[in-house]
Amino acid sequence: MGVDPERARLAVVENEFASVTISLDTAGHSPRLHVQDNETGEAILLSAIELASLCLATSEDRLGWLRVGLYRGEPG
Repeated sequence: MGVDPERARLAVVENEFASVTISLDTAGHSPRLHVQDNETGEAILLSAIELASLCLATSEDRLGWLRVGLYRGEPG
């Protein structure tokens, strides 16, 4: 896979449960964060409004989003 000139790699963030690569994507109308799961290759682009919404999420909201590693099953 070649280097994308419109996506600058910023960091790899990882712990014992997950590893993601964070890049800045400038190909669209405005810059977005590109977040790629290093285990599955799945990725998402997050805009400024989506990132701001993450900052306002509660702990309970974030707990409901866990779908990684041992947490892939249904909640409960």
